[in-house]
Amino acid sequence: MRIKFSMSQNVIHVDSELWRFREQVDSTETLRNRLGQAIRFTLGFCLVIGGISLPHVSGWEREAILDPLGKVHLAWTPHLETKVIEFEYTVQTLGWVGLGFSPTGGMRDSDVITAWIKDGRVFFDDRHVPVDHELPRVDDVPNYNLISAVETDTATIIRFTREFDTCDLEQDFHITGDTVKVIYAYGDTDPEGMDPFYHGSDNRGTKSLYLLDPPLGDIPDDPSIKEWIVSSEMVIPTLDTTYWCTIQKTPVVDVTHHIIGYKPYVKPGNEKYVHHLLLYACSIPDELVDVFNSWAEHDGVLCYGPDHPQEWNHCRSVLIAWAVGGEGETYPENVGYVLPEGGMFFMMEMHYDNPEGVSGIQDDSGLTVYYTDVLRPLEMATLGVGSSLHPASITPGRQSHFMNVGLCNFKCTEIAFPPEGIHIFSGFLHSHLLGESLREFPNHSPLVNMAPSENSTEIHYLNTGRRMRVRLFRNGEELPWLQNDNNYDFDYQQVRVFREHITLYPGDQLIMECDYDSSNRDSVTVSGFGTTEEMDGGYEYMVSEDQTLVDYLNEFDWSGVDMEGFQHLMRYDPHYTRCFNNQGELLPWNQTTSYPGGVDSWMPPGRECPSGK
Repeated sequence: MRIKFSMSQNVIHVDSELWRFREQVDSTETLRNRLGQAIRFTLGFCLVIGGISLPHVSGWEREAILDPLGKVHLAWTPHLETKVIEFEYTVQTLGWVGLGFSPTGGMRDSDVITAWIKDGRVFFDDRHVPVDHELPRVDDVPNYNLISAVETDTATIIRFTREFDTCDLEQDFHITGDTVKVIYAYGDTDPEGMDPFYHGSDNRGTKSLYLLDPPLGDIPDDPSIKEWIVSSEMVIPTLDTTYWCTIQKTPVVDVTHHIIGYKPYVKPGNEKYVHHLLLYACSIPDELVDVFNSWAEHDGVLCYGPDHPQEWNHCRSVLIAWAVGGEGETYPENVGYVLPEGGMFFMMEMHYDNPEGVSGIQDDSGLTVYYTDVLRPLEMATLGVGSSLHPASITPGRQSHFMNVGLCNFKCTEIAFPPEGIHIFSGFLHSHLLGESLREFPNHSPLVNMAPSENSTEIHYLNTGRRMRVRLFRNGEELPWLQNDNNYDFDYQQVRVFREHITLYPGDQLIMECDYDSSNRDSVTVSGFGTTEEMDGGYEYMVSEDQTLVDYLNEFDWSGVDMEGFQHLMRYDPHYTRCFNNQGELLPWNQTTSYPGGVDSWMPPGRECPSGK
């Protein structure tokens, strides 16, 4: 299609009717008939990737295996009251070990500790790396407190604490609720002197973690819990990006059950090809049951292509979203998603990346979904917030910051939310490779999983960004952000469990902000399905028979454009918003939406560091 441009004062004006934002919520009648709702809130897309089974470490709140071979293990507990985090670092070596926190995943500007035990003496140092390719320097002031250091027959175990914020602004890393890139390294022997030697290419790595989040929870060891394997055997196409959709039918159950969680499975060796997975619940009329049964036996089709049946649009409500780095999810013990008597249908959407066009890759990646006939007090639903794919979502190249937003109008929440509100218990942010920042806002279209309870809610966000944030406005005031990540990692997309549930009320407005970084791209980026595109749009938009929209925009002379004015227009110009229920029916409100005017922006508290530090 062709995009209309009008030039005025060196600002490109994109016609506002090209903007389309979708709000998908549970039907008004269903919402209002439920007394308390536990919500999973989803912005954009929901995705997850397979994880490693971890040994149980008694007494620690969180744990993770950091390396592919399972030799490097980290356990930790954040103490929120004292703002101190305690670690136990175990490495299968009798040599030196190192652990650090990095803004990028590399050594430069990282904050690290090194330790080893030699001849009964413990060597433990707080270090930093101010420049590339340099031995970590010992800090001027040590801010890590060694508790114990032990060697077993095969491993070195170091236990230590540090404050979230040591206020050492030059040499230490500030641990926040953002994604933290944890780096590790080790040697096979002890150093001869006071410094560790080079670790080599194999004994080091990085893993992104949420250090301050609560645990994801475990599937209970209960004989009433059953497993449903969701997968589709196929050969990954030799295309750069493929979205493959299949209809999946649950086991037939003779009484109502509750789905209580899931774990992802990625076929070993296919990790580089499997990008994300979505499982949409289907709400279909009785007359379509037979044809959906036949589709459940079918191999699937390219999503949203010419062979994608229109009836599959009845599958709109995201139950499970999994992406690169995700480890699955266990719902709160009082919350379940209804699996009705007789079972139901889902549509599974798989996103594959195969930029090298490798042929013959067999794949059966998918999910293990857990369900039980022991019903829980609360029923969960999903609220999704995000912008639809549309060619008007344009990010010019060579921009270090370019904000893309999605707006959920207060009129939509007035219609969809019950008077007592809905309660969010977890959230999920999703982006492709461009974005830099994302935040969730009560003014943007959401996909939500709900359960009738005051204390259970999960919120998932789908969008694209390196920094992401969702903002909440109520009664002319901005409240604390629903979710924020200033260090979003494309390779670590995991559901985030909230320590305290968040209640949203009718009339709340949500705004989702993604801060894109296109500084390493000459080309413009339009919204799209591809990994190198952004999720706000994504088809092969044609300007003419032999020219795509991207080609057309790349030929445009952007040097004469007032980029600040263009950004202001794309962010603050009215956006057309639409509210849908889970049956794909428009709710009775659709208008343009803008940022609320005359409202002071909420900002998190600043760092509490003494002057001079």
